[in-house]
Amino acid sequence: LAKTTLIVFWGDHGYHLGEFGIWAKATEYELGTRVPLLVSMPDQRKPNIINERVVELIDLFPTLIEAAGLPQPYPDGASCLHGNSLMGLLLHPSSQKDGKEYFAYSQIQRSAGLHGISIRGKGYRFTEWVSFNETSGQPNFVANVSSLIAAMNVELYAHQNDGGDDFDSFEYVNLVTDPVHFKIIEELHFKLKRKWKWECSKK
Repeated sequence: LAKTTLIVFWGDHGYHLGEFGIWAKATEYELGTRVPLLVSMPDQRKPNIINERVVELIDLFPTLIEAAGLPQPYPDGASCLHGNSLMGLLLHPSSQKDGKEYFAYSQIQRSAGLHGISIRGKGYRFTEWVSFNETSGQPNFVANVSSLIAAMNVELYAHQNDGGDDFDSFEYVNLVTDPVHFKIIEELHFKLKRKWKWECSKK
């Protein structure tokens, strides 16, 4: 069976055990959003490899489609999947140059109409707390980044030296008020807005 079956093991959320004074899940911190993800493929060329790239659970569907050799679910050529296939990383796990930029997005509801929307890249986690239209399913992003920072409705944490073995050491200092990081905030804010404006597009 192992020779013909691709096996995926994952968790659906992280968990706090008192860190930041928090118990359980439902936060936008690394401890609340990071999950285990293990993939075993038939005839895997290099087993037992840990890849440091940031990926999402929604990447699993396009990955499994490609691994099984199945046709894309949109035969007319529309690109309607949010996730990216991870087959490139699985087939060449030591390569960090597959031409793709990987991010992980998460969203939680803090109260009625207020949501935290987060993007995690290789070096940073960035979170905006925004009003959310429950009817349209769209966040109301602030257009001006300077206003966003001034209102302190945003969090930026550095993860450049995060080796993945100590999740409780990297999100105690919010960097949003440091002018050095303004360009990073602007870039990640734009990526969040672009993600939520995503629509099916013809290839």
